[in-house]
Amino acid sequence: MGETTFTCPVCQKSLVADEQLVGQDLPCPVCGHLMTVPRVRAALSVKGRPAATGGAQPAVSSAPENLSELAEVDAFGEDREQIVRARRRWMFAVKLLTAIGMLGTLVVGVYAGYRFFDAREARKRQIEAAFMQQEEAQNLRRRQLLDARRMNAAAKQQGYWILTDDMCYRLWRTISLHSSTPQEAQAQFDAWVAYDTVTHGLLSECFATLKSSADIEPACQRLAGFALGRQGPPARMPPLAQFRELARLMLADSGY
Repeated sequence: MGETTFTCPVCQKSLVADEQLVGQDLPCPVCGHLMTVPRVRAALSVKGRPAATGGAQPAVSSAPENLSELAEVDAFGEDREQIVRARRRWMFAVKLLTAIGMLGTLVVGVYAGYRFFDAREARKRQIEAAFMQQEEAQNLRRRQLLDARRMNAAAKQQGYWILTDDMCYRLWRTISLHSSTPQEAQAQFDAWVAYDTVTHGLLSECFATLKSSADIEPACQRLAGFALGRQGPPARMPPLAQFRELARLMLADSGY
C-alpha cells in the first residue's frame, strides 16, 4: 500500500499517511489540528525534462510523522455519534420538508386545474341548458300558435267568433298554461266558444276589447246585461267569475 506525504497547515509538520486514509479527517499528532488527508497530485513531467515541482516547497522537518496509526482515532471524541445523528435528523427533516412542499405544490396545482376545468364545464352546461330552454320555449310557442290558428279557424265557422289569430293565441296560451293536461285545455277552449255562440259573439267581442285591467269590469257588465235582457228559453251563460279570472290571467301573461 502506498503512502502520501503532506504538511500540517498550522505547525508545518511533515506528515505521512497511507493512501487509503485520503479524504478522512485526522488530528495532527503535534498540534492537534484536525485536517483532511489530502490527495497528493503527481508532478507533471515533459519528455526529456525532469518533473516540475510547481515551485519551492516550504521547509519542513526531516522526520515526518506517520499518521497511519491514527486512523482509528476519533477526532470528535464522544460527541461524534451525536453529531452524526443530528446531521442525519437534519438531512431527513430537509428531505421530508422538500417532499411535503413538492406534494403540496402538486396537490394545489391539481386542485386549481380541477376547479378551472370544472368551472368551465359548469359554465358550458349552463349555456347549453339555457339554449335548450330557449329552444323548447320557441318550439312550444310555435305549436301553440299553430294550434290557436287551427282552433280560431274552426270557431269562426260557427258564425259568431270574431277573435284574430293573435288574440286567439293569447287566449289559448293562457288556457294551456293554467291547465293540467292538453285535453283539459281543449275542453275549456271549446266551452268558451260555446258560450260565445249563446251570446251571439258578445263573449269573443269582450275578449277582443281587453287591453288593460280596467277593461275587465266593463266587459263583465256587458255580459251580465246580456243575460238579464235575454228572452227565450234559458241557456247556459258564461260564468262571470271564470271570465274575470281568465281575463286577468290573459293580461298578466301578456304583460299588461
